[in-house]
Amino acid sequence: IRDSNAARQLSALGYNVSVIDSRIDIGNKLCTGIVGAECLRNYPADPSMIYRSAREARIVAPNGHVSDIEHPNVQAHIIDRVSYVSAFATEAMRLGAKYYLGHRVVDIEVSPSNVTVQLQSGPKNLCLIGKTVVLACGFGSGLPSSQALSDWAISQLASRETVSYTHLRAHETR
Repeated sequence: IRDSNAARQLSALGYNVSVIDSRIDIGNKLCTGIVGAECLRNYPADPSMIYRSAREARIVAPNGHVSDIEHPNVQAHIIDRVSYVSAFATEAMRLGAKYYLGHRVVDIEVSPSNVTVQLQSGPKNLCLIGKTVVLACGFGSGLPSSQALSDWAISQLASRETVSYTHLRAHETR
């Protein structure tokens, strides 16, 4: 939900936002659909998207050891993840965010005046230029450790400017 929620929040503030996702179907990725209670407190879901709530769980270790845990309050919810994420994306689009589905980020170039993001979708290439890039690519991407972003972060620290480096993937082009 990181990318669509960030896009929704930034669009609501009036920023021009682009979201780049290699998937064609928003929210359709391998995931258990289990979210913590805090997640739904902060980012509520339509009740129809919540399959079940849990205050207890049974954990089975690879060696067969079983642990039962229980809490008096609900700790997690099992949700329809695709609908949940799609709802954020739909709201972000309604607020003006543009989605580039089926595109991959192949390069990010950072200069003092802008950020250039190179996209690829099959044989087609596209270039987006903006002032800020927010990454929400998770653990499987090399983007957070790319040389351009590392050099930029170091130069910002050297100039004593505050650097906020979060893993959200929305591209602000305001």
